[in-house]
Amino acid sequence: MAEPLPPDKARKLTFPPIRVALIYALFGTLWIFYSDRFIQGLSTDPEVLTRLQTGKGWAYVVLTALLAYVLCHALNRRILNQSRALREAEALQRLTLRSIGDGVIATDNAGLITWMNPVAEGMTGYKDAEARGKPLDEVFRIVSSEDEKPVENPVSKVLRSGVTVGLANHTVLISRDGPRVSIADSAAPITDEDGSVHGVILVFRDVSEQEASRKALELSERRLNQAIEASQDGIWDYDIEHGSLYFNNRVLHILGLRLSDNTMNESAYWERVHPVDREAVRKEMDALRSGQRDRMEAVYRMQRQDGSWCWIRSKGMVVMRNEQGVPVRITGTYSDITSFREAELSMAKTKFALDQSQISIFQIEPDGTITYVNDHAARNLGYTRAELMELNLSEIDPLFDVDKMAEYGRALRARGYFVFESVHQRKNGEEFPVEITLIHSWFEGEEVSFAFSVDITERRLREQNLREMDERFRKLLNDLSSISIRGFYPDGTVFYWNKASETMFGYSMDEMIGQDYIQKLIPEEGRLAVRESIEEAVSTGSVPSPFELKLLRKDASEGWVYTHPVMIKVGDRLECYCLDIDLSPIKQAEEQLRRMNTILNSVREVNQLITQETDVTSLVRRACNILVRDRGYQRAWIATVDGEGKVSCFWETPDLDEGFRDWIADGNQTRCMMDAVASGKVSVRTRRSGCCEHCPHAGGCKDYACLNMPLRFGDKNYGFLSVSTCPYHQMSDEEVDLFREVGDDLAFAFYRLELEQQKAKALRDLIIAKELADCANKAKDEFLSIMSHEMRTPLNPILGFTSLMMDMVVDPEQKDYLKTIRDSGERMLALIDNILQYAKLNHGSMSPTLGRFRIMEVCRTVMQSCRPNSPDVGMVLQSSLEGWEDVPDELEVLSDRHMVQRVLDNLLRNACKYTSSGTVSLSIGYRKSVEAPGHRLRFEVRDTGIGIPEIHHAKVFLPFSQADSSHSREYEGAGLGLAISRKLVNLLGGEIGFESRENEGSLFWFTLPWGEAREKPTRVPSEHKPLSRLDQPINVLIVDDTADNARIIEVIVNHAGGRSVTASSGYEAIAVAEETRFDLILMDLSMPDVDGFEVTERILNGENPNKTTPILALSAHVSSEIRNRCLACGMKGHIAKPVKPSDLVDAIRQHAKVS
Repeated sequence: MAEPLPPDKARKLTFPPIRVALIYALFGTLWIFYSDRFIQGLSTDPEVLTRLQTGKGWAYVVLTALLAYVLCHALNRRILNQSRALREAEALQRLTLRSIGDGVIATDNAGLITWMNPVAEGMTGYKDAEARGKPLDEVFRIVSSEDEKPVENPVSKVLRSGVTVGLANHTVLISRDGPRVSIADSAAPITDEDGSVHGVILVFRDVSEQEASRKALELSERRLNQAIEASQDGIWDYDIEHGSLYFNNRVLHILGLRLSDNTMNESAYWERVHPVDREAVRKEMDALRSGQRDRMEAVYRMQRQDGSWCWIRSKGMVVMRNEQGVPVRITGTYSDITSFREAELSMAKTKFALDQSQISIFQIEPDGTITYVNDHAARNLGYTRAELMELNLSEIDPLFDVDKMAEYGRALRARGYFVFESVHQRKNGEEFPVEITLIHSWFEGEEVSFAFSVDITERRLREQNLREMDERFRKLLNDLSSISIRGFYPDGTVFYWNKASETMFGYSMDEMIGQDYIQKLIPEEGRLAVRESIEEAVSTGSVPSPFELKLLRKDASEGWVYTHPVMIKVGDRLECYCLDIDLSPIKQAEEQLRRMNTILNSVREVNQLITQETDVTSLVRRACNILVRDRGYQRAWIATVDGEGKVSCFWETPDLDEGFRDWIADGNQTRCMMDAVASGKVSVRTRRSGCCEHCPHAGGCKDYACLNMPLRFGDKNYGFLSVSTCPYHQMSDEEVDLFREVGDDLAFAFYRLELEQQKAKALRDLIIAKELADCANKAKDEFLSIMSHEMRTPLNPILGFTSLMMDMVVDPEQKDYLKTIRDSGERMLALIDNILQYAKLNHGSMSPTLGRFRIMEVCRTVMQSCRPNSPDVGMVLQSSLEGWEDVPDELEVLSDRHMVQRVLDNLLRNACKYTSSGTVSLSIGYRKSVEAPGHRLRFEVRDTGIGIPEIHHAKVFLPFSQADSSHSREYEGAGLGLAISRKLVNLLGGEIGFESRENEGSLFWFTLPWGEAREKPTRVPSEHKPLSRLDQPINVLIVDDTADNARIIEVIVNHAGGRSVTASSGYEAIAVAEETRFDLILMDLSMPDVDGFEVTERILNGENPNKTTPILALSAHVSSEIRNRCLACGMKGHIAKPVKPSDLVDAIRQHAKVS
């Protein structure tokens, strides 16, 4: 095929038919017009005219033939001349294109190569003859040097646009033989005189050297910028002649300035220097400007834009001088040392605090040498610091032992601290007990140990006093013969039982401790009510009022008690107490009690008031009114006092003497008040025995009696109660006792209200702490959810394309590479799942789903999945275990299949990972029992691997922990597998443990409860299947804003025999769904314009052909909340990214709705 011709030469060779036609028409017109006139002038005879006309016709034929001959001859000569000129131009053009240094390729309008010069042959690896007729993409293969993706060839762009185009930067040409060349090129269309494109000329050249130079320059600039960024230093430049300073972005960041403030005049700069430091900095700068020095360094404070101060270390040097040698430009660096200066100040404060601390602090060596002591240690031991630092620890601690110190050292390295008690000896020989806390750490690469010693002499005395008081209190409670005191936890388990309880109910303390008192003492018909009452009290924090309760004695007889419940919070534990009074004597004395009905009514109302009233003022007022109204007391008054003994609340009945309130409020006390407070008993006074000065009861009554008592609970006095009767009557012992009870109850009420106030404050603090904890957990869950989505999203195309490529390639080495990619991706996916599952387990959002399944089937499945990853390890499954019954294949258990399988998988993979060669065995046994804890299964995973050093046993089940956590560790992993296994086993009601010795292997075991199940067996997970084809063509709409994810889903659908359309945004998906009906829609959830939930609702609720089309969520969001939300908005299911191709095809086959 010849080279293309220039358009101007092609036009010259075009045959000119219009010109010939015009000449012929002109000649014919002239011949007809003039020949007729000429013949008519020769003769008028018709016969002559006829012969003349015939002759004219023949003459016309001869003349036109001669004219045609002349024209054609002239045209042929012209064509021959033009062809000769064209061949010469073409030869010159071909010589020129073959001689230039650029590669040239010509194509026709279909993009097929028609010609290429030698330079192009050398760069592409194809000869001209080979390349002709081939598509340009086959010969001219170009990719981007940045991401290795194919680049569209410029010929296609020219044919599409009709204009000249050039290649983008960083384009690489791949030769036929493999060499790669960086090129720059351009392409121009070949058009005719009508502008139609008949082909394209592509010109390109080798720019490898320029590209290498560019990359080297970029690398150099990047290294320089990285060095500046890594140093965290700013750069400043001072133009002395113009008095201006320039700052780079780091300086602007340090000072909080905007990017536009990168230039500052000298006066503005000095305004920002701290006034205290300004003079010293000026001197340093003046020394540079005057040429006295070439370099300077200064530390001073600068004011940030927000008004705060930061410490700066500034270094500068003269970089330019004028002809006279005077500096004209200074350049330097800025370092923000605020944190360093603050740390210095903090260290100084810490040293001062250590020296002033009331704790003795020693830094010691393993042999007991003292290398540091604080001032308190020297003062407490009677030495100077210098004297102490010359001693050995054994000289001040008689119990010090080097061997014991070595034992402490091992404990220190394991835990980081160790606490024990010892004895120290002062310089004068006096010994005193101490509590020592040893702390082990590393400082600047050196191992250091500190001992913190506290004198516990006073604590020992307090502990002794507390033990004695506790013994007295216990003896007092046990010696109470009339009040039964029962201590129990909210579930009814008894932990305290005094002697009165033994007498009252017939059970000894040993018989009741650890038992459920509700089952033992409460009649069957009342047990549920008692448990509900306890649960309500625990949930509301409101202790029930004292009440009568029917109980069972050991001899099965029934009795009534008056029980007073109390709840006490001890740390994180809630303790319940019931103070029981045997009502038998009271029942027997009902007649006597009826005689005192009036008084008892008053007592009951006061008791009810005490349990109901939450305000002190209202309690005092209502108690006074009850005492006067129901009992018939004429007058009553109650005063409460604060912690300093001052009256804080006072209430009196209306008929008391006026002014008494003010007199009491001034701090005065009546004689009866003082007597009652001094004795701590009820004081009975009458007018007959002499009334007190300022007595409020004396007014208007000649003969009266009054009862007075302090309102005291424990060691605290809450106030004073006084009542009087008029006229006088003899106060019986029973009445006095009842009055004392009222006073004691009021005192207890004040105590209870005080406790309620404290409890309310503690509850408010607890609520605030819980809200903060909930916020932290929510933030953590959101973070884990986002990270899971962002990590799963790129894994989807990675694992998807890898699976497809494994089905397509046949080369074993390539298959091995792809398997490595797939395994690494699945390990990353497993790590993501581990982190999410541990988070759910950690805050209790996961519960077992019980089902019936064959346990041996699960064991075989797990063993089979672990074998491919450990080809050098022998794996053995045994259905027998020493001391346990053999497990038959058909044994079905009731538990959570997935949790059990996860635990077994974690233990077996751990064993295989740490066993390079040898054996790993899984043994299982079971044991039936009708007693607690019931039927049990035991699993044992034993390996012959490296084992676990004893020093690491304590952290085996800790999250994010491995025995080897160094940067050079041999075994990879996040350290979550065993932590998750322990939580899953505990969640299933089982136990887990291990035995291991270094270099001897490990045995991990766990037990689980199991029971006879009525549920149908759970479905066994299907094995991995290769990608299969769909039964019929299915139209699928893929909605995903991530191109890679959309592409892998599209490839999977197409490979399975389906047809797919892709929408890259929510709005585009809605628009496509309105135009075309699909059999299935795969919906991503997170998109920038509108999320997948709203898109789903708009498609299902709108007027479009896809109102009934099934929609499946295909997302990296995998939480249960997201899955439930998908179903709520109308989706048929949820598929988690990354998805296996076979699983995706199965889901399409299951859900697609073919019309």
